Amino acid sequence: MMICPKCGFEQQASPECVRCGVVIEKLVKNTRENAVVKDRPENTKPALFERGKHTSTVKDFFLKWLRKLSDRLIRLLILSCITWLAYSALLYLCKALWSVYIETPVGRRFVSDFSPTARVIFEVLSLDLLRLSFSINIAALKTCLLTGAVCQALSITRYFYLSRGLIARMVFWGGLCSALTSYDIWNFLDVNWRTAFLLVLPPTLPISVSCFKFTSELLPELSTILNIKSLRQL
Repeated sequence: MMICPKCGFEQQASPECVRCGVVIEKLVKNTRENAVVKDRPENTKPALFERGKHTSTVKDFFLKWLRKLSDRLIRLLILSCITWLAYSALLYLCKALWSVYIETPVGRRFVSDFSPTARVIFEVLSLDLLRLSFSINIAALKTCLLTGAVCQALSITRYFYLSRGLIARMVFWGGLCSALTSYDIWNFLDVNWRTAFLLVLPPTLPISVSCFKFTSELLPELSTILNIKSLRQL
């Protein structure tokens, strides 16, 4: 007894199947030849092609990310320069107005009645204001980028920053970044913390918005990285 390899009909041993008419020996021979062809190295090309396609996709993604990084860096640097120049102009304006104010009767009385505060104002405005503005902007940029990177990694940006309006972002997160920046400037200027906070507040507010946008667009969250890692292990 034998079973036809094509239709599965059970019959007496015969060169042909009495049911479907196939030549059994020829069918078996063709089946073996097809199996050999499938095992040849040429047939691994599709897999290699898929691997190459995946590598090309990763490369394109990385190049796209680099272009986006350079574009956002240029924008951030331009904003920082504008903030530096604008804040320098504001400080020089304050110095000019202070010089006029202390010549008035009200100004002279203020200097005599609030001498510690007046002394701090004199000390700050007697500094190189261009350099002072530059130092504050660099400190604000450094603090805001670090804070934004940490918040992005811990998914804080997605839940507590991006979901808020511009005013809320500037008041809460800009205030937080200003408070952190003031600690850096505090030792540099040798003034009290409140004075340092008021000095760093104007430039830190716009810089914090740009830095949080920069980190949210370019840095991944830790949860995303862990999810990708777990998927690869499956």
